[in-house]
Amino acid sequence: MLKALRTRISNLGKLFIWVVLVPTGVSALYFGVIASPIYISEARFVVYSPNQSVSTSGLASLLSSFGGSNSTSAAQTISAYISSWDGMMAVNKPYPLKQIYGNSHIDIFNRFGGIFHPYTSYVRLWRYYQSMVGDVLDSSNGISELKVNAYTPQDAQKINDFLLAKSQDIVNQLNATARHRAVFYAKQDVEQAKRSLRDATLALAEYRNSHRVFSPLHRAACSWVWSANCRIS
Repeated sequence: MLKALRTRISNLGKLFIWVVLVPTGVSALYFGVIASPIYISEARFVVYSPNQSVSTSGLASLLSSFGGSNSTSAAQTISAYISSWDGMMAVNKPYPLKQIYGNSHIDIFNRFGGIFHPYTSYVRLWRYYQSMVGDVLDSSNGISELKVNAYTPQDAQKINDFLLAKSQDIVNQLNATARHRAVFYAKQDVEQAKRSLRDATLALAEYRNSHRVFSPLHRAACSWVWSANCRIS
């Protein structure tokens, strides 16, 4: 039996053995025995900011434009933060990433500090973090998809939950900043309107004093009627 099998294998071409059998056997050995399981935690969210559609002019339009109506920009800001250095360091404070991704129970080929990632610096950890965590924004529907890869389901879920909470904080901060800016510019417009009203009132008073009239509009109306009567006669 073994002799017949050995003879049959020897009859196969060397190219077939090295191209098909060897890679297949190595892959089966790695993925079936060596490789650590990877767990993925996914979350989808939409950053929604209602627009002020009742009025499109004056103060209402100003508040709408500064009130965070551009939800796409907020979603892009969140996506950039999640993959940034600050995002990685924020996660690293409550959940030490070197321990999570460099655990000795993870196979030596995939873990941080293993054969393919023989590093210990935080810069290299950042690159490794970017390969395991990502946020993609679908511009067609505005839905953001947050995906976290880890070697235990608990690690994947807790990192995902933390990043979702940080994303909510970012949106709240952006909205608070927008409201502050809206109130600031609205106050400036009110002060400008007060100054314009004061200047107009002073100009009107000066005209009355210089021409000795109580109501310039009434006098202008009377002058127009008088001139019209003169033309008719």
